[in-house]
This record gives sequence, structure tokens and C-alpha cells, in this order.
Amino acid sequence: MDSGEAQFDPYAALGIPQDASQDLMELALDQIERRYKAQERGKRGGVTPVHVKNARRAYELLSNPNMLFAAMKHTREIDDRYYFNMKVTTSRTQLPVIDEPQILYLRVDFTPGEVTSNTAERGNSNLNLTLVLDRSNSMHGARMDRVKGAASQIIDNLTGDDVISVVAFSDRASVLVPATKVRDKPALKAQVAMMTAYGSTEIYHGLSEGIRQNREFLDSKYVNHIILLTDGNTYGDEEQCVQLASNASIEGIGISAMGLGTDWNDDFLDRLASSTGGSSQYIRNVNEVGNFINNHVRHLSSTFAERLRVVLQVADGVEIDSAFKIAPLPQPVEVNDNEILLGILEGRRATTAIIQLRLVPGLEEGLFNVCRVIGMGDVLLNEQPAYHTLHDVVADVTTMQFEEESNTAILDALSRLALYRMQEQANDAIRRGEVEEATRRLEKLATRLLAIGQQALATHVLHEAHIVKTTHMLSAEGKKTIKYNTRMLVNPQEGE
Repeated sequence: MDSGEAQFDPYAALGIPQDASQDLMELALDQIERRYKAQERGKRGGVTPVHVKNARRAYELLSNPNMLFAAMKHTREIDDRYYFNMKVTTSRTQLPVIDEPQILYLRVDFTPGEVTSNTAERGNSNLNLTLVLDRSNSMHGARMDRVKGAASQIIDNLTGDDVISVVAFSDRASVLVPATKVRDKPALKAQVAMMTAYGSTEIYHGLSEGIRQNREFLDSKYVNHIILLTDGNTYGDEEQCVQLASNASIEGIGISAMGLGTDWNDDFLDRLASSTGGSSQYIRNVNEVGNFINNHVRHLSSTFAERLRVVLQVADGVEIDSAFKIAPLPQPVEVNDNEILLGILEGRRATTAIIQLRLVPGLEEGLFNVCRVIGMGDVLLNEQPAYHTLHDVVADVTTMQFEEESNTAILDALSRLALYRMQEQANDAIRRGEVEEATRRLEKLATRLLAIGQQALATHVLHEAHIVKTTHMLSAEGKKTIKYNTRMLVNPQEGE
């Protein structure tokens, strides 16, 4: 058994308590294998090949007392420094017995272990990076020049142990740089420089070729990531693109999406990125292209753990309403089969999510096991990268009156998230044709922004409220400016 065994928890791998019976172990393994087979038939199961491998290994260990004893003895003898911490806090620890549903918020914070976050030995992680770049007609001129310059700068900053591939797309895709180690930088940059603008925007072609290139060096030791940059709408292939991204995430490939200018579908790019744990960003000015892309690559290079995710095993009567990643880059995230993909954990920045749970009416008095939170990810420095940690969330359900201080960290995050939700509600009202309601929500949002010192953004929101009154819609630039700026406010370190 190697050093990777030191952090292997067979109970977490199967998602069962330590007093589980043999029947429960078999049931847990069977469910995991069924979910994985469902994925192979094109359905979303939320299970990776590594998860299945670890579950089978866990079942073998737990079914054999001698093997389990040897594994635990080995675990105690090894000091494995490379791990991550998961801290789970709740909005309340006490719940009343009432005849209506209750909302409970979980805040889940992931940080590298103390030794690994402070040591200089860690260095940068190796990247398997694919750039998928829009080269349609609208990219002609300054936009194309800035994009080629940003790609060349990325190549300059990569090391010989990193992998790069570059795909250009319009209504068809071309591989400018096939997946390769970054050894001959001048030659790679010369290939990028050949990109010219022509054709219309069809993202499916570029994304599918980008995934093929990334697969060439796909490995759990790499940060396997695709950066998609576009300045236009793709027509007729959005659902195919989202399905591609979902399948890529199962393989361990993350996708981040960047929209340049105003003529692209922000809701689509959000879905595309969040389905893999990646992020979507708005690049308003062509002169900012280089900074956005290179900053993103720099953060990818500092990855400590990849393919980070949360699996919730909820009690009967508990439902997961929604989830939102608040750090490092705020992003709405999907909940699929009780699994939430969070992407990467950097060496110096926490990854944090807020999860909203809905509890059924009439909880019985006493201790209530709300859910088990399992944090999973690949620690890139470990010989066996897969790592798990878990936390049980328990609440005291009581008929007695109580006064409890709310968790300030959760309240602060929720108050900032409320600003983002307000712009979403205004957009929903516009889609329904409720102009007065949309205007009222925008004016309320502007008031809240002024209260926290965001005067420039508040002025912009009021201007858009006036536009809505006269045109019954937001301007293309205004919609994206309000959306992405209120989103960044969710994380004060990023948004202020």
C-alpha cells in the first residue's frame, strides 16, 4: 500500500456510516455502480470512474476485517501532508417544530491543509490546457489581435511540463496547435499567429474538437481544463454543447467560458461552465482580453486539488433547493443527483459554496440528522490523488422557545447573494412582460447598491430601469454589466 492510502476513507467512498451492516455496504456499492452505468447510457449520474474504483476498493476492505485492519494500521503510520480541509457551518443549529417547510443554509469551505498551504515546496501544478477560440467574422481586427496576443502570452508563461492545445472555430473547427508539451514556444506561437477571422459562430464544432484535444493528455495528475472564448451567439447547438460539457466533466475536464462584447448568450455560457464546475466571465472591453485569460490561467496553475465536488446524502424529508459557489469566482452551480461540482481548489484561495436545503413540515422533536456532506477531490501532489472527507449535519429540533445567533458568515454571503438574485428577478419579470415589476426591482436594487457604497453600479442600474420603462427590455450591455457585477459582489475579495 502506498502513501495515497493514508487519506483513503472507505466509509466516505461508499457514503455509509461506520456502523453500516454488510447489506448496507452492498446496497451502497450497487447504487454507485448503477448510477455509473446510467451515465454510460447518456444519463447524468454524478459518478466518476475514480469514484466507482474507490467504492469497489472500499467494499473489498470493509468486507475483509484483516485487510481493513492492515489499511488502518498503515494509515496511522504514514504522515501524508497533502490533504484539504472541509468546514461545514449551518445557518441554524436549532429548529422549531412547526407545520410548514423550513429553510436551512449550509456553507461549505474547502482549504488546503495547513502544511501544504504554507510550504514553498508545493510550486505550480501542471496544466493540460486547451484554448477554444472564436474566429468568426465578428472577431476581425482588434479582437483577433488581442486574442492571439493573449494566447501567445499564455504559451510564454507555461512550462515544459505543461500541455497546450489551441482550437479555432467559426462554422467549423481547426486545430491550430495539437495537444503537445510546451517545448518549442516560438513554433507554437507561430501556429497561433496564423488564425484569421471568417464564417459564423457554431460553438459545438470548436468545443467538441477542444475536448478531443484535451483527452490526448487527460490524467488525474493534470489540471485538465478548457477555456472557451466567444463574442457571438451560437445557433441551434446549445443543448448539444451543454451535453458535451456534462460528459467532459464526468471524465474530469473542466470548462471555463468567457464572453467578449455584448452579442453572446450569458445564460448559455453559465450553463456550459457550471456543468463542469468551471466559471463564466464577461469581458466588456477588447483591451481586457489578455488580462482576463492570463489571470485565469495563473489561478489554474496554482491548483492544489482538482475535480472538487460535494455529495450530499440527505435524510428523508430534506431536499436540496439550490447551490451557489461564492468563492473564488462567484458562479451559480447545478445540483445533479445530489452532487455539486465546484471545480478547483487553489493553494492560496478557498473554494466556498452556499447550499439551500428545504425541510418538510412537522419535524419530530429531538436530534435530527439532516445530511452527510462528503467532500471529494483529486489532490494533485499525492501518489493516489483521490481524497475524501465528510461531515454530518445535525440539528436540534425542539418545541421550546429559543434565541440563537445566526451565523454571520452565512448571513453576509446571503445578503450579497440577494443583490444578484434581485437582478435575476428583474430579468424574469421582463420575460413575463411585467415591466412595472421589473422596474421596481431594479430601483430597489439600485437603493441597496448605494447603501453598500456601489455608487457607479447603482447609477448604471437606474439608467437601465429607465430604459426598461421605455423599451420593455434591458440593453444588451446593461444586462451583462448588472449581472456580472452583482455576481462578483458575492465574494468581497473579488468584487470590491
